[in-house]
Amino acid sequence: MKTIQLKFLMVFLLIFTIFSYSNETLIQDEIIQNIDLHPKKVNAYFEVESDIISIDGDCYTVNVRVYRTMIGDDYPDTTRKLIANENVQVGDWEKEKKSGGNRHCESGYLPNGDFVYSNSTTNPECLLELLRNEDLYKKYLISVNTLLLGR
Repeated sequence: MKTIQLKFLMVFLLIFTIFSYSNETLIQDEIIQNIDLHPKKVNAYFEVESDIISIDGDCYTVNVRVYRTMIGDDYPDTTRKLIANENVQVGDWEKEKKSGGNRHCESGYLPNGDFVYSNSTTNPECLLELLRNEDLYKKYLISVNTLLLGR
């Protein structure tokens, strides 16, 4: 009797193992079929714009905005979004602490000596952080210099 029970148990385990393995293989095949072998490409294009807010001698207060435009399969209508908007003191100015209402973003100096400070707006990104990127910093310099030369 024990041998019949043992044989029955072994057959049951064998069938259970085969069923489990085939079920697991089916699940893995479904997962593999759902993987996109051609991922969608998304590109981000950044623009920097600026306007003069005030002039005091050779000191300029400039509002600087950074926009991100998403281009890709998920963005058929190219979405342009303001991601940073803060003020910068440019030129010959007395270095004094500027206070702003945006505690989310820190104030600080750019490599050329310009001073970024908050203008109390809330945006997803901070201008000072973004301008640490070399490409965005170059776009900032072009925007501000074009603005000041054209006035």
